[in-house]
Amino acid sequence: MPRPPLPSPARPTTAPEPHHSLQRVHEFAFTSIDAADAYLVDAVNVKKYREWQTPPIVYWGPTKNGAPAHLTYRFEFPAPGAAMHLVARASCWHFFKEPGGFGRGAAAIDVSRDGSTWHSVRNGLEPRLWGVGWDIDEHVPPEACGTSSLWVRVRLLSEDAPNVAYTTAQFGRTVPTVGKPVFAVTATPEENQGPR
Repeated sequence: MPRPPLPSPARPTTAPEPHHSLQRVHEFAFTSIDAADAYLVDAVNVKKYREWQTPPIVYWGPTKNGAPAHLTYRFEFPAPGAAMHLVARASCWHFFKEPGGFGRGAAAIDVSRDGSTWHSVRNGLEPRLWGVGWDIDEHVPPEACGTSSLWVRVRLLSEDAPNVAYTTAQFGRTVPTVGKPVFAVTATPEENQGPR
């Protein structure tokens, strides 16, 4: 299967490490999921939902019930990352168990060095963990580190949801006024790792 075309990678921000040392980390951070669109490689069976609030709450969700949906992002760093960190959020509901809506949702997130071999960070799809979301703020598996490229794949599944005004599996949902990243990847270059 041919690989989808890649976006033109932008430059990440460079921030000093704590205590104002000369060491650097490279980061892509987004306070809204809209801001990450430039790094999308593909989006299959998903759309952005915008709720009625002002400003609206925005998130990605499946467009079809029972059909696998996914988003794939690619981030390029100026140097290989010996350690990489991920911030990401998925919200899922299971309205068969709780009142207030219809349907159920599940989500998974994986990372890769090259977009072909994936390593699970959270997997609510196998087995189906309906209504279990995740709020990740942690290092990615070491198998995905050691390169200047990080691929992030989000998989979503919704069943028996109307998919008109909302979906039961959501990626990147955040309250716009909070201001902290809803999605971020950070790479610490090898030379910043210190002695082993």
